Amino acid sequence: MPLTSQLLSGDPKLQACQVNPQAHIFSGAVGDHVRKIQLALNAVDNARLETDGKFGALTAAAVLAFKNKWRILGPGQTQPDQIVGVQTITRLDIMMADLEKRRGAAPQDQPDGPVIPYNFVAGIQIGPHHLSQVVSYYKNCGLETTHLSHRYQTTGLRYFETLEELIDIIKSRPEPHQVIVNHGSENHGLHLPIARGGLEVMDVDVMLDLAGIADQIEQGALRTRSDQAALVGGVATAMGISLDSLMRVAGKLVELRKNPRFISIRGCNIGKNLAYMQYLKDAFGASMVTAPVCRMTYQSIKRNSLNKGKTMADAERNFPITEKNRRRTFDDILGYLGSILHYVQFQGVDPVLGSMFTTYTIAERDSADEFREWRDYFIEQWRGGQETWVLPILWETQPGNWTFYLPREEIWKDKLAWV
Repeated sequence: MPLTSQLLSGDPKLQACQVNPQAHIFSGAVGDHVRKIQLALNAVDNARLETDGKFGALTAAAVLAFKNKWRILGPGQTQPDQIVGVQTITRLDIMMADLEKRRGAAPQDQPDGPVIPYNFVAGIQIGPHHLSQVVSYYKNCGLETTHLSHRYQTTGLRYFETLEELIDIIKSRPEPHQVIVNHGSENHGLHLPIARGGLEVMDVDVMLDLAGIADQIEQGALRTRSDQAALVGGVATAMGISLDSLMRVAGKLVELRKNPRFISIRGCNIGKNLAYMQYLKDAFGASMVTAPVCRMTYQSIKRNSLNKGKTMADAERNFPITEKNRRRTFDDILGYLGSILHYVQFQGVDPVLGSMFTTYTIAERDSADEFREWRDYFIEQWRGGQETWVLPILWETQPGNWTFYLPREEIWKDKLAWV
Protein backbone atom coordinates (compact mmCIF):
# COMPACT_ATOMS: atom_id res chain seq x y z
CA MET A 1 0.00 0.00 0.00
CA PRO A 2 1.64 3.32 -1.04
CA LEU A 3 1.86 6.17 1.44
CA THR A 4 -1.15 8.45 1.05
CA SER A 5 -1.03 11.15 3.74
CA GLN A 6 -0.14 14.70 2.69
CA LEU A 7 2.63 14.81 5.27
CA LEU A 8 4.42 11.55 4.45
CA SER A 9 3.69 10.59 0.84
CA GLY A 10 5.97 13.09 -0.87
CA ASP A 11 9.17 12.05 0.90
CA PRO A 12 11.33 9.55 -1.04
CA LYS A 13 13.09 8.28 2.10
CA LEU A 14 9.76 7.52 3.78
CA GLN A 15 8.46 5.87 0.62
CA ALA A 16 11.58 3.71 0.48
CA CYS A 17 11.23 2.88 4.19
CA GLN A 18 7.89 1.25 3.45
CA VAL A 19 9.19 -1.16 0.81
CA ASN A 20 12.89 -1.70 1.44
CA PRO A 21 14.24 -3.17 4.70
CA GLN A 22 17.61 -1.59 3.89
CA ALA A 23 15.94 1.85 4.01
CA HIS A 24 14.51 1.59 7.52
CA ILE A 25 15.12 4.64 9.70
CA PHE A 26 17.27 4.24 12.83
CA SER A 27 18.26 6.31 15.82
CA GLY A 28 20.88 8.86 14.78
CA ALA A 29 19.24 9.67 11.44
CA VAL A 30 18.95 13.35 10.53
CA GLY A 31 16.82 15.05 7.91
CA ASP A 32 13.42 16.27 6.83
CA HIS A 33 12.11 12.68 6.76
CA VAL A 34 12.80 12.45 10.51
CA ARG A 35 11.04 15.78 11.07
CA LYS A 36 7.96 14.41 9.32
CA ILE A 37 8.01 11.32 11.53
CA GLN A 38 8.20 13.61 14.56
CA LEU A 39 5.28 15.66 13.26
CA ALA A 40 3.22 12.51 12.72
CA LEU A 41 4.00 11.16 16.20
CA ASN A 42 3.00 14.50 17.71
CA ALA A 43 -0.24 14.57 15.73
CA VAL A 44 -1.49 11.02 16.21
CA ASP A 45 0.16 10.04 19.51
CA ASN A 46 0.63 13.36 21.34
CA ALA A 47 4.38 12.68 21.56
CA ARG A 48 5.25 16.37 22.12
CA LEU A 49 8.57 16.07 20.29
CA GLU A 50 10.68 18.97 19.12
CA THR A 51 10.47 18.77 15.31
CA ASP A 52 14.17 19.30 14.73
CA GLY A 53 14.71 16.43 12.28
CA LYS A 54 17.10 14.63 14.63
CA PHE A 55 16.35 11.00 15.57
CA GLY A 56 17.61 11.28 19.13
CA ALA A 57 16.72 9.61 22.42
CA LEU A 58 13.34 11.32 22.82
CA THR A 59 12.25 10.46 19.28
CA ALA A 60 13.42 6.87 19.79
CA ALA A 61 11.39 6.66 23.00
CA ALA A 62 8.32 8.03 21.19
CA VAL A 63 8.75 5.47 18.37
CA LEU A 64 9.04 2.67 20.94
CA ALA A 65 5.91 3.88 22.78
CA PHE A 66 3.98 4.03 19.51
CA LYS A 67 5.08 0.51 18.51
CA ASN A 68 4.23 -0.84 21.96
CA LYS A 69 0.76 0.67 21.75
CA TRP A 70 0.14 -0.90 18.35
CA ARG A 71 2.03 -4.15 19.06
CA ILE A 72 4.27 -3.64 16.03
CA LEU A 73 6.69 -6.56 15.89
CA GLY A 74 9.08 -7.67 13.18
CA PRO A 75 9.65 -11.32 12.20
CA GLY A 76 10.80 -13.31 15.22
CA GLN A 77 10.51 -10.36 17.61
CA THR A 78 8.87 -10.66 21.01
CA GLN A 79 9.33 -6.98 21.95
CA PRO A 80 9.11 -3.83 19.80
CA ASP A 81 12.29 -1.94 18.89
CA GLN A 82 13.00 1.75 18.17
CA ILE A 83 13.30 1.38 14.38
CA VAL A 84 10.89 2.99 11.93
CA GLY A 85 10.23 0.24 9.39
CA VAL A 86 7.48 -0.94 7.07
CA GLN A 87 4.79 -1.51 9.70
CA THR A 88 5.56 1.65 11.67
CA ILE A 89 5.57 4.04 8.71
CA THR A 90 2.44 2.38 7.28
CA ARG A 91 0.59 2.72 10.57
CA LEU A 92 1.63 6.38 10.92
CA ASP A 93 0.54 7.01 7.33
CA ILE A 94 -2.89 5.44 7.81
CA MET A 95 -3.53 7.48 10.93
CA MET A 96 -2.19 10.70 9.40
CA ALA A 97 -4.27 10.30 6.23
CA ASP A 98 -7.35 9.82 8.38
CA LEU A 99 -6.48 12.84 10.53
CA GLU A 100 -5.81 15.02 7.48
CA LYS A 101 -9.14 14.04 6.00
CA ARG A 102 -10.88 15.25 9.15
CA ARG A 103 -8.81 18.40 9.55
CA GLY A 104 -8.62 19.23 5.86
CA ALA A 105 -4.84 19.77 5.88
CA ALA A 106 -1.52 18.41 7.05
CA PRO A 107 -0.39 19.52 10.52
CA GLN A 108 1.88 22.49 11.02
CA ASP A 109 5.27 22.19 12.68
CA GLN A 110 3.84 22.79 16.15
CA PRO A 111 0.51 20.98 16.66
CA ASP A 112 -1.75 22.59 19.24
CA GLY A 113 -1.78 19.96 21.98
CA PRO A 114 -3.21 16.46 21.79
CA VAL A 115 -5.49 15.32 19.02
CA ILE A 116 -9.10 15.17 20.17
CA PRO A 117 -10.66 11.88 19.02
CA TYR A 118 -13.45 12.47 16.53
CA ASN A 119 -16.77 10.69 16.59
CA PHE A 120 -16.96 7.71 14.26
CA VAL A 121 -20.39 6.78 12.98
CA ALA A 122 -20.27 3.20 11.76
CA GLY A 123 -22.74 1.02 9.92
CA ILE A 124 -23.64 -2.15 11.82
CA GLN A 125 -24.29 -5.56 10.25
CA ILE A 126 -25.34 -8.68 12.18
CA GLY A 127 -24.86 -12.16 10.75
CA PRO A 128 -26.89 -15.37 11.11
CA HIS A 129 -27.63 -17.29 14.31
CA HIS A 130 -27.13 -14.38 16.69
CA LEU A 131 -29.21 -14.20 19.85
CA SER A 132 -31.58 -11.39 20.76
CA GLN A 133 -29.04 -9.81 23.14
CA VAL A 134 -26.85 -8.77 20.21
CA VAL A 135 -29.72 -7.05 18.43
CA SER A 136 -30.85 -5.41 21.67
CA TYR A 137 -27.40 -4.00 22.34
CA TYR A 138 -27.04 -2.38 18.93
CA LYS A 139 -30.58 -1.02 18.96
CA ASN A 140 -30.40 0.42 22.47
CA CYS A 141 -26.72 1.31 22.97
CA GLY A 142 -24.61 0.55 19.93
CA LEU A 143 -21.41 2.15 21.19
CA GLU A 144 -18.19 0.49 20.11
CA THR A 145 -14.59 0.93 21.26
CA THR A 146 -11.79 0.87 18.70
CA HIS A 147 -8.23 -0.30 19.11
CA LEU A 148 -7.45 3.43 19.62
CA SER A 149 -9.83 3.60 22.62
CA HIS A 150 -12.17 5.87 20.63
CA ARG A 151 -15.87 5.35 21.34
CA TYR A 152 -18.19 5.58 18.36
CA GLN A 153 -21.86 5.07 17.59
CA THR A 154 -23.19 2.41 15.22
CA THR A 155 -26.16 3.15 13.02
CA GLY A 156 -28.50 1.60 10.46
CA LEU A 157 -28.76 -1.98 11.74
CA ARG A 158 -28.81 -4.50 8.87
CA TYR A 159 -28.81 -8.31 8.73
CA PHE A 160 -27.07 -10.77 6.42
CA GLU A 161 -27.01 -14.53 5.88
CA THR A 162 -24.13 -14.88 3.40
CA LEU A 163 -20.91 -13.11 2.45
CA GLU A 164 -22.59 -11.99 -0.76
CA GLU A 165 -25.41 -10.31 1.17
CA LEU A 166 -22.85 -8.65 3.45
CA ILE A 167 -20.96 -7.27 0.46
CA ASP A 168 -24.17 -5.93 -1.07
CA ILE A 169 -25.04 -4.16 2.19
CA ILE A 170 -21.61 -2.58 2.66
CA LYS A 171 -21.49 -1.44 -0.97
CA SER A 172 -24.75 0.42 -0.43
CA ARG A 173 -23.69 2.19 2.77
CA PRO A 174 -22.09 5.64 2.96
CA GLU A 175 -20.28 5.13 6.28
CA PRO A 176 -16.50 4.65 5.89
CA HIS A 177 -16.45 2.48 9.01
CA GLN A 178 -18.41 -0.79 9.10
CA VAL A 179 -18.94 -3.16 12.03
CA ILE A 180 -19.63 -6.84 11.29
CA VAL A 181 -20.95 -9.06 14.09
CA ASN A 182 -20.66 -12.72 13.17
CA HIS A 183 -19.72 -16.00 14.84
CA GLY A 184 -16.14 -17.00 14.19
CA SER A 185 -13.09 -18.88 15.38
CA GLU A 186 -9.32 -18.69 15.08
CA ASN A 187 -9.01 -21.70 12.78
CA HIS A 188 -12.22 -21.51 10.72
CA GLY A 189 -12.67 -17.76 10.35
CA LEU A 190 -16.17 -16.34 9.97
CA HIS A 191 -18.91 -18.96 10.20
CA LEU A 192 -20.66 -17.88 7.03
CA PRO A 193 -21.41 -19.28 3.55
CA ILE A 194 -20.08 -17.40 0.53
CA ALA A 195 -23.48 -17.50 -1.18
CA ARG A 196 -26.85 -19.15 -0.67
CA GLY A 197 -26.51 -22.92 -0.43
CA GLY A 198 -22.77 -22.83 0.22
CA LEU A 199 -20.80 -24.38 3.05
CA GLU A 200 -20.70 -22.28 6.20
CA VAL A 201 -16.94 -21.84 6.23
CA MET A 202 -14.67 -18.90 5.42
CA ASP A 203 -11.27 -20.06 6.64
CA VAL A 204 -7.81 -18.82 5.63
CA ASP A 205 -7.77 -20.79 2.36
CA VAL A 206 -11.20 -19.47 1.36
CA MET A 207 -10.28 -15.84 2.06
CA LEU A 208 -6.96 -16.24 0.23
CA ASP A 209 -8.77 -17.75 -2.76
CA LEU A 210 -11.37 -14.98 -2.81
CA ALA A 211 -8.71 -12.27 -2.63
CA GLY A 212 -6.75 -13.95 -5.43
CA ILE A 213 -9.78 -14.35 -7.70
CA ALA A 214 -10.73 -10.70 -7.19
CA ASP A 215 -7.12 -9.77 -8.06
CA GLN A 216 -7.31 -11.80 -11.29
CA ILE A 217 -10.57 -10.15 -12.28
CA GLU A 218 -9.04 -6.71 -11.70
CA GLN A 219 -6.07 -7.72 -13.86
CA GLY A 220 -8.35 -8.77 -16.72
CA ALA A 221 -7.96 -12.51 -16.30
CA LEU A 222 -10.78 -15.08 -15.97
CA ARG A 223 -12.70 -13.52 -18.84
CA THR A 224 -13.70 -16.74 -20.54
CA ARG A 225 -15.80 -19.56 -19.18
CA SER A 226 -13.06 -22.06 -19.92
CA ASP A 227 -10.49 -20.03 -17.96
CA GLN A 228 -12.88 -19.73 -15.04
CA ALA A 229 -13.62 -23.43 -15.00
CA ALA A 230 -9.97 -24.41 -15.30
CA LEU A 231 -8.55 -21.95 -12.76
CA VAL A 232 -11.21 -21.56 -10.08
CA GLY A 233 -13.76 -24.32 -10.69
CA GLY A 234 -12.23 -26.40 -7.93
CA VAL A 235 -12.48 -23.46 -5.52
CA ALA A 236 -16.22 -23.14 -6.19
CA THR A 237 -16.70 -26.85 -5.56
CA ALA A 238 -14.77 -26.64 -2.27
CA MET A 239 -17.03 -23.75 -1.17
CA GLY A 240 -20.17 -25.70 -2.05
CA ILE A 241 -21.36 -23.13 -4.59
CA SER A 242 -21.60 -22.94 -8.38
CA LEU A 243 -18.91 -21.38 -10.54
CA ASP A 244 -21.36 -18.63 -11.50
CA SER A 245 -21.97 -17.82 -7.83
CA LEU A 246 -18.25 -17.67 -7.09
CA MET A 247 -17.53 -15.34 -10.01
CA ARG A 248 -20.49 -13.14 -9.07
CA VAL A 249 -19.27 -12.75 -5.46
CA ALA A 250 -15.68 -12.12 -6.54
CA GLY A 251 -16.91 -9.47 -8.97
CA LYS A 252 -18.75 -7.75 -6.14
CA LEU A 253 -15.54 -7.75 -4.10
CA VAL A 254 -13.83 -5.93 -6.96
CA GLU A 255 -16.53 -3.25 -6.83
CA LEU A 256 -16.25 -3.06 -3.03
CA ARG A 257 -12.51 -2.39 -3.29
CA LYS A 258 -13.15 0.88 -5.11
CA ASN A 259 -14.22 2.49 -1.83
CA PRO A 260 -12.00 1.18 1.02
CA ARG A 261 -13.64 0.87 4.43
CA PHE A 262 -12.43 0.50 7.99
CA ILE A 263 -13.82 -2.92 9.06
CA SER A 264 -14.39 -3.96 12.68
CA ILE A 265 -15.15 -7.67 13.15
CA ARG A 266 -16.95 -8.71 16.32
CA GLY A 267 -16.54 -12.48 16.53
CA CYS A 268 -14.73 -14.92 18.81
CA ASN A 269 -10.95 -15.22 18.41
CA ILE A 270 -10.79 -13.88 14.83
CA GLY A 271 -7.96 -11.53 15.83
CA LYS A 272 -5.74 -14.46 16.82
CA ASN A 273 -5.25 -15.33 13.16
CA LEU A 274 -3.49 -12.34 11.61
CA ALA A 275 -3.02 -14.14 8.30
CA TYR A 276 -6.78 -14.62 8.03
CA MET A 277 -7.40 -10.96 8.85
CA GLN A 278 -4.87 -9.91 6.19
CA TYR A 279 -6.54 -12.04 3.51
CA LEU A 280 -9.95 -10.68 4.53
CA LYS A 281 -8.54 -7.17 4.32
CA ASP A 282 -7.14 -7.94 0.84
CA ALA A 283 -10.41 -9.48 -0.35
CA PHE A 284 -12.48 -6.53 0.86
CA GLY A 285 -9.91 -3.91 -0.14
CA ALA A 286 -10.27 -2.54 3.40
CA SER A 287 -8.06 0.22 4.78
CA MET A 288 -7.93 -1.65 8.10
CA VAL A 289 -9.48 -4.68 9.80
CA THR A 290 -9.75 -5.21 13.55
CA ALA A 291 -11.07 -8.18 15.54
CA PRO A 292 -10.90 -9.62 19.09
CA VAL A 293 -8.08 -11.96 20.09
CA CYS A 294 -10.37 -13.74 22.56
CA ARG A 295 -13.97 -14.89 22.87
CA MET A 296 -16.71 -12.27 22.75
CA THR A 297 -20.25 -12.36 24.07
CA TYR A 298 -23.18 -10.01 24.66
CA GLN A 299 -24.93 -10.69 27.97
CA SER A 300 -28.27 -9.52 29.38
CA ILE A 301 -27.75 -7.92 32.79
CA LYS A 302 -30.53 -8.02 35.37
CA ARG A 303 -30.20 -6.71 38.91
CA ASN A 304 -30.12 -9.15 41.79
CA SER A 305 -29.56 -7.90 45.33
CA LEU A 306 -27.73 -9.42 48.27
CA ASN A 307 -29.73 -11.64 50.56
CA LYS A 308 -30.58 -10.02 53.87
CA GLY A 309 -27.65 -10.04 56.26
CA LYS A 310 -25.13 -11.03 53.57
CA THR A 311 -22.11 -9.06 52.34
CA MET A 312 -20.33 -8.86 48.99
CA ALA A 313 -17.59 -11.02 50.50
CA ASP A 314 -20.25 -13.70 51.14
CA ALA A 315 -21.39 -13.43 47.52
CA GLU A 316 -17.82 -13.74 46.23
CA ARG A 317 -17.34 -16.96 48.20
CA ASN A 318 -20.49 -18.36 46.58
CA PHE A 319 -19.09 -17.63 43.10
CA PRO A 320 -15.56 -19.04 42.91
CA ILE A 321 -13.25 -18.16 40.03
CA THR A 322 -12.27 -21.07 37.78
CA GLU A 323 -11.33 -21.42 34.13
CA LYS A 324 -15.01 -21.61 33.12
CA ASN A 325 -16.48 -19.48 35.93
CA ARG A 326 -15.23 -15.93 36.32
CA ARG A 327 -16.15 -13.19 38.71
CA ARG A 328 -15.34 -9.51 39.01
CA THR A 329 -16.47 -7.10 41.71
CA PHE A 330 -16.53 -3.37 40.94
CA ASP A 331 -16.34 -0.66 43.60
CA ASP A 332 -17.16 3.02 43.25
CA ILE A 333 -13.88 4.75 44.08
CA LEU A 334 -15.84 7.86 45.14
CA GLY A 335 -17.92 5.84 47.56
CA TYR A 336 -21.32 6.98 46.33
CA LEU A 337 -22.47 3.63 44.91
CA GLY A 338 -22.54 0.21 46.47
CA SER A 339 -20.41 -2.50 44.86
CA ILE A 340 -21.64 -4.61 41.96
CA LEU A 341 -20.57 -8.15 41.01
CA HIS A 342 -20.66 -9.79 37.58
CA TYR A 343 -20.33 -13.58 37.46
CA VAL A 344 -19.88 -15.07 33.97
CA GLN A 345 -20.01 -18.78 33.17
CA PHE A 346 -18.76 -20.39 29.97
CA GLN A 347 -21.29 -23.05 28.89
CA GLY A 348 -19.37 -24.42 25.91
CA VAL A 349 -19.48 -24.04 22.13
CA ASP A 350 -22.70 -24.69 20.26
CA PRO A 351 -22.14 -25.79 16.61
CA VAL A 352 -24.65 -23.19 15.42
CA LEU A 353 -24.73 -20.49 18.10
CA GLY A 354 -21.00 -20.41 18.86
CA SER A 355 -19.62 -19.74 22.35
CA MET A 356 -22.36 -19.82 24.98
CA PHE A 357 -22.29 -17.92 28.29
CA THR A 358 -24.58 -17.03 31.17
CA THR A 359 -24.18 -14.05 33.49
CA TYR A 360 -25.41 -13.37 37.03
CA THR A 361 -25.18 -9.86 38.52
CA ILE A 362 -25.49 -8.90 42.19
CA ALA A 363 -25.78 -5.32 43.43
CA GLU A 364 -24.74 -4.58 46.99
CA ARG A 365 -27.70 -2.25 47.47
CA ASP A 366 -31.29 -2.85 46.42
CA SER A 367 -31.52 0.37 44.42
CA ALA A 368 -32.83 0.69 40.86
CA ASP A 369 -31.20 4.13 40.56
CA GLU A 370 -27.77 2.79 41.50
CA PHE A 371 -28.21 -0.11 39.09
CA ARG A 372 -28.83 2.37 36.26
CA GLU A 373 -25.79 4.42 37.30
CA TRP A 374 -23.62 1.30 37.09
CA ARG A 375 -25.15 0.59 33.68
CA ASP A 376 -24.13 4.05 32.46
CA TYR A 377 -20.65 3.49 33.87
CA PHE A 378 -20.20 0.21 31.99
CA ILE A 379 -21.74 1.04 28.60
CA GLU A 380 -22.32 4.83 28.73
CA GLN A 381 -25.82 4.97 27.22
CA TRP A 382 -28.98 2.85 27.04
CA ARG A 383 -32.25 3.61 25.27
CA GLY A 384 -34.11 0.42 26.22
CA GLY A 385 -36.00 -0.74 29.29
CA GLN A 386 -34.72 0.17 32.71
CA GLU A 387 -34.77 -3.26 34.37
CA THR A 388 -32.30 -5.03 32.08
CA TRP A 389 -29.55 -4.04 29.67
CA VAL A 390 -26.88 -5.75 27.56
CA LEU A 391 -23.16 -5.78 28.30
CA PRO A 392 -20.50 -6.75 25.71
CA ILE A 393 -17.81 -8.94 27.29
CA LEU A 394 -14.40 -10.08 26.09
CA TRP A 395 -13.56 -13.44 27.68
CA GLU A 396 -9.81 -13.91 28.19
CA THR A 397 -8.45 -17.08 26.60
CA GLN A 398 -4.80 -16.77 27.62
CA PRO A 399 -3.85 -19.83 29.74
CA GLY A 400 -4.15 -19.17 33.46
CA ASN A 401 -5.64 -15.70 33.00
CA TRP A 402 -9.15 -16.31 34.30
CA THR A 403 -10.88 -13.00 33.81
CA PHE A 404 -12.97 -10.94 31.38
CA TYR A 405 -13.01 -7.33 30.19
CA LEU A 406 -15.63 -4.63 29.70
CA PRO A 407 -15.89 -2.00 26.93
CA ARG A 408 -14.84 1.14 28.80
CA GLU A 409 -11.73 -0.42 30.31
CA GLU A 410 -8.39 0.60 28.81
CA ILE A 411 -7.37 -3.04 28.31
CA TRP A 412 -10.33 -3.59 25.95
CA LYS A 413 -8.44 -2.01 23.05
CA ASP A 414 -5.45 -4.28 23.71
CA LYS A 415 -7.67 -7.27 23.00
CA LEU A 416 -8.43 -6.00 19.48
CA ALA A 417 -5.86 -7.06 16.87
CA TRP A 418 -5.53 -5.09 13.64
CA VAL A 419 -3.99 -5.34 10.19
